[in-house]
Amino acid sequence: MEKSFNKIDYLWKVILRYDSYYNSISIKSSVILAFDLFLFTGILTKYQDILPSGNSTALLIIAAILLVIIAVSSLLSIFFTFKVISPYLKSPIDPKKYVSNIFFGHVSLNEDHESYFDRIKKMDENHALEDISNQTFILAKGIKTKYNNIRYSVSIILFSIIPSILGLVVIKVIAAF
Repeated sequence: MEKSFNKIDYLWKVILRYDSYYNSISIKSSVILAFDLFLFTGILTKYQDILPSGNSTALLIIAAILLVIIAVSSLLSIFFTFKVISPYLKSPIDPKKYVSNIFFGHVSLNEDHESYFDRIKKMDENHALEDISNQTFILAKGIKTKYNNIRYSVSIILFSIIPSILGLVVIKVIAAF
């Protein structure tokens, strides 16, 4: 005998999977934020130690420009990381068409527990399926937005910050001779 396909259980499993994506992106964001803040505060507090010493004005100017690039890029990366960290609270609400019984923002709009419980009691399986499928879709959009923002942040680190740091290392080596 073949087991019947339960769409609501399926969607709950999808939501659980999305929760793991949200957890993963939060951990990545924390690491990136720590890295960016370390760089930014390091540049602010130690820029004189980072700049090359010696008589070469050209090396000093290039090093200063690289420090500015690193600082600005760190701030830009922090901006995108904060967009990842901030909660995704978008869920359409139209009292005549759709109010979720799952999304906490909508649930909290009920006057009290009894009014929420009444909504739950009146809900049929089709409404439950519509609600959970809508919330699954909204979570997917939120994850996509967050992953795009973390991709921007990582790209800034890979293509702006790291090359600039390498440039500073080269300048320090050249200045040492």
